[in-house]
Amino acid sequence: MEELQNIIYSSKDYLKLILEQWWFVIPMGVFLVVAARYFEKVAIAVFGFLLGTNAVFPLLADKIEPFGKWALQNPTNQMIAIVVIGVLTAVGMYILYASVMFLVGFFTGGILTYYIVNMIVVGFELMDKFPQFVQDNWQVIHIVVAGLIGVIGGFVALKKSTQVVTVLSVIVGAGILSITSVGWVIYFQTKDWNKVFNTMSQSWAVILLIAVFMFLLILGLYLNFRKKRVSVKTKEP
Repeated sequence: MEELQNIIYSSKDYLKLILEQWWFVIPMGVFLVVAARYFEKVAIAVFGFLLGTNAVFPLLADKIEPFGKWALQNPTNQMIAIVVIGVLTAVGMYILYASVMFLVGFFTGGILTYYIVNMIVVGFELMDKFPQFVQDNWQVIHIVVAGLIGVIGGFVALKKSTQVVTVLSVIVGAGILSITSVGWVIYFQTKDWNKVFNTMSQSWAVILLIAVFMFLLILGLYLNFRKKRVSVKTKEP
């Protein structure tokens, strides 16, 4: 819990950007939660736009000093930069759809495998029980195994692209909507952005954030994966 609180507080600049862009973040979040399965490639474009506006833009503004100075000079420049980068990221993800799907599966499978294996080995103190060759080359073996699982995950993601896009879209949409709803409720009470992020990093606010996220996640998965009832009409003799 404490680690999550620290992550929220250290990400306050990104969270503020999401809250300030509520006028297009909320509709996109609702779309990702409710209807991502039925508009797969549109969902990819929406996901790319949100990625561009909330991750790529802050990164570029921070790392490229001339661009950052121009973009943050006034609200108009900032909005132009945000929209342009969002659109370019969305177009890139739409065009490179197959590559994006493979990379999503690769990194998800690889990273999960890496950390799960590490957690099991360390938690159960298995390293001393391995043969000497494995102990001496553990880092290489660990990375190779994670990489192989990542490749498998990449091909699975390509084959099950609709399901993968839907789950990712629901997760992103639920995350954005939970942050927006909890953040603005706190802002209406405090009227101070600094107090908002101090409050959001408190235990009760983190629990509320998780609760809202889980509710939206379950709702989104239900709406996107529920089976429609097929009514069978029988002809009268």
